[in-house]
Amino acid sequence: MLRELARIVRGADFAEEIGLTPESAGLRTISHGFPRVAQDDHEIVEKATFLYDALYAELAQRRGGNA
Repeated sequence: MLRELARIVRGADFAEEIGLTPESAGLRTISHGFPRVAQDDHEIVEKATFLYDALYAELAQRRGGNA
């Protein structure tokens, strides 16, 4: 499951790999919006943590497991 998450993040991080997974483009778009809705880096980390936790939980659910 961590490999799947890593592929999504890699696709989001590198423009030339945006098509690596279907989720990558969405993650990239959302991540670029973090600075627009957060007061500082601390808040960005807090918001990003929630996003990545939710993504991990969804991947776990797809595999029939628990987060």
